[in-house]
Amino acid sequence: QSGANDSLTYEMVEKLGKKDEYLKISGKIAAMMSLAVIIAAPIGTFIYKYHPGIPYLISFSLIFLSGIVIYFVKHEFFGIPPTISSYFSQINTGVKLTLKNKRLLALLLVGLVTIASSYVFDTNITTPLQLNLGIDIALFGVIQSLIAIGYFVVNYFSYKIADKFGDVASLSFSLITSTLFLFILSKTNY
Repeated sequence: QSGANDSLTYEMVEKLGKKDEYLKISGKIAAMMSLAVIIAAPIGTFIYKYHPGIPYLISFSLIFLSGIVIYFVKHEFFGIPPTISSYFSQINTGVKLTLKNKRLLALLLVGLVTIASSYVFDTNITTPLQLNLGIDIALFGVIQSLIAIGYFVVNYFSYKIADKFGDVASLSFSLITSTLFLFILSKTNY
């Protein structure tokens, strides 16, 4: 889903002749997704507390509905019409390019580590810690919503930060501050 969103966004801004605004538009899309979490997380966990099956039913219904809407969206592809063989050819080319390019390889490694650590943190640390602290299940969504506010702000202004400090400096700052905050948290609470 994430790669598809990025690819489609890039293709659309390129078609509109606004390729230079990709980071701005992509950041705003990510901010709007965070806004959805800000709104839905408290509502979903509150509903879950009293009717555990309903949030899953709502989620399924909305995903199904969005699938129907997307099915009817007309989209014109650039260049060669997509086929399964061209799809695998692009993947093959991308993998080879990534393995040959040290910067892309490093970015891939950083991406894998940050994704893995965020899943470990969210699933194995945040939730059990909240349960151990006696936080009510309905408040999980409120906490997730507060976290999403941070994502919203960062995503909304990320293109300005990257523009001002550069891509490498922004990525380095992000990794250093995340590591520092996790280290401080580990010292203040087991």
